[in-house]
Amino acid sequence: MSTQSENTWLVAENKRLIAEVSRLENLLAAAKDQEITMATLHREDQLDAAGFEQITHMRDGYPGR
Repeated sequence: MSTQSENTWLVAENKRLIAEVSRLENLLAAAKDQEITMATLHREDQLDAAGFEQITHMRDGYPGR
C-alpha cells in the first residue's frame, strides 16, 4: 500500500510528465509546420527557377520546354 508521500510524489510526477508530453507535442506541431513551410518554399524556388529559365529561352529565341 502506498504512503501519502508516495502518492504526493506520484501526482507531482504525473503532472510533470503531462506537461512534458504537451511541450513535446507543441514542438512536433511546430516542426511539422516548419517542414511544410520549407517544402513550400522549395517548390516555389523550383517554380521561380523554371519560370526564369522559360523567360530566358523566350528572350534568347529558344523554344520553351
